[in-house]
Amino acid sequence: MESLPPITIVLDTETNQFVQGEEVFDLPVVGQAAEVTGVVPTQTCIIFCFAGFLVCLVLTRDLVECTGILFGCLSLCGFGQ
Repeated sequence: MESLPPITIVLDTETNQFVQGEEVFDLPVVGQAAEVTGVVPTQTCIIFCFAGFLVCLVLTRDLVECTGILFGCLSLCGFGQ
């Protein structure tokens, strides 16, 4: 397999949008998920996990792999311990 060029994804915390190149991903669901948990210190961590999950789905379309990454990421945020 040929290696893919690196992908740079930028999070705009003001709008909960991820920007990848020319594409902008609107993530209102991520903000809601963080609010529902009510955990302020890990809110940013949660947002990054869910955003990473969504970007993973957009790029790979592999639900199983992306779900594994999501739960691994959330465990780093302090969930499931």
